[in-house]
Amino acid sequence: MENLSDNYYVEQSDVFELLALMFRLNNYEYMQSEKHRTKESFNQFIQDSFSLLSDETKKELDCFFHKDSFFGLTFVQLLYRHNKWHDIPAFLSFLEQLEFEEIISAFLSSGYSSPEKIEDYTDGQEVFSYIQSSALPFSEQAKLFYLYFDKGNTKQRFLKVVAEINEKIYQPFIKKINAYHEDSIHKLSGMNRKQLNKITNPHFDASDANEPNKIILIPSYFYHTSSLFSYSSESDIAIYLIGAELIEQTMDESREEDKVIDLAKALSDRTKIKIIKELNQQPRYGFELAKQLNLSSPTISHHISKLSDLGLVTAKRYENKIFYQANQELIEEALQSMSDMLIAKER
Repeated sequence: MENLSDNYYVEQSDVFELLALMFRLNNYEYMQSEKHRTKESFNQFIQDSFSLLSDETKKELDCFFHKDSFFGLTFVQLLYRHNKWHDIPAFLSFLEQLEFEEIISAFLSSGYSSPEKIEDYTDGQEVFSYIQSSALPFSEQAKLFYLYFDKGNTKQRFLKVVAEINEKIYQPFIKKINAYHEDSIHKLSGMNRKQLNKITNPHFDASDANEPNKIILIPSYFYHTSSLFSYSSESDIAIYLIGAELIEQTMDESREEDKVIDLAKALSDRTKIKIIKELNQQPRYGFELAKQLNLSSPTISHHISKLSDLGLVTAKRYENKIFYQANQELIEEALQSMSDMLIAKER
């Protein structure tokens, strides 16, 4: 793992990239909002890859990588903790041996989970109550409860679909994907602290003291212009899966018009507006925000990620929880930038 600056590190991960591919495959149409910035070759690769899958495999992808729950992406911190995030065969072997309680514990952490902890994962009533009080949509609550009670099949189903996507799609292109990783790592290695902060500090406020003890950047071809943020309060480690195109955009200071367009899109989305208005009242913990706005936890997670990437929302740690707040100064600047771009000035 290469140290970039102070508490910033960068590393390549085929395991995390494989999980990112599975999420992208299942949510390709949903993620089309990126299309105005997405390369046609990337779109074609995803479409062609998806067409190779059987209907059964597509259903399994939708089970574990649905946009409202993304259970398959909840393993990030667990895999890091056990050092099983580099080698795919080692990852699959680890999953095979993993106790089901750890799998369901990861699934239950989807999005912004309840701050309450489950004492006994063998107690069906306790697990049921926890799931029922979560901010997941009802359909995903029902799915999670079924996965919990179908222990014998759940792990094997997940292993099977991961192994199939790895064999059919990931492995045939692994050299090309790794080349993208190496190029992205090279670009990150050449960034100064200000540029690194552009990638990560939208998720935290500008104070270095507020940053996690360790920040690990993982380049991802399949996250493209998006990012995934995973934080563990126990270890105080933040892991970012950063889209390769997002890294490219961070280096390109000339894309001012694209930035203004992204800000305009964010500020024209009804859900994002609701989130900003709520956070203008007071900082909110993710789970609390989901409950307050009557939205699913993963939905909040998705919108917060986009708002954070743009700097419209920042985060502060307080008593091992991450609270989000609106960045009022940047919102004012964004509105002024839109005005400057659209309204011709008198000369």
